[in-house]
Amino acid sequence: MSTFLFPDNTVLCNFAAVERLDLLQAVLNGRGRWTAAVAYETSKSTRFLPALTSLATGGWLEEPIEITADADVQHVNRVRRAVFGGTDDEPLKHLGEAETCFVIKEWAAFAGSWWISDDREALRYARFQHHDLRDDRPCEHGRRGRVTSLTSRPSTSWSS
Repeated sequence: MSTFLFPDNTVLCNFAAVERLDLLQAVLNGRGRWTAAVAYETSKSTRFLPALTSLATGGWLEEPIEITADADVQHVNRVRRAVFGGTDDEPLKHLGEAETCFVIKEWAAFAGSWWISDDREALRYARFQHHDLRDDRPCEHGRRGRVTSLTSRPSTSWSS
């Protein structure tokens, strides 16, 4: 089983903003993955950060992972609303986070994978679920930021 790394859109944008997507690519070392919602968010961010266009053409995050089964889509939406505060009025808001959580936790092919995020709500949720975390990325203004690494444990299941 391979361990994959799932950066969220903010992580991708941060590396693009300092023109160091090459560094992220090297760190991911062929293990980077993303969901369809994160890929879509990133495509919207290219308007502000053109360097992100290389993600779609470079292939180092592989093809976006699509969640298509009705039951899975419903599960993702429950998590999006209940955990991340998503609403029916904004169906794409927090979809990337919810999809990533779902894929890592529920799909055996991604068991043991890590979610890389600086999202506080993601960190809170991961802690609530008793997942392994790493908080070690400095952020703006010299404060310590949060990098959340969410690893799944195949024997447990998320409740929504």
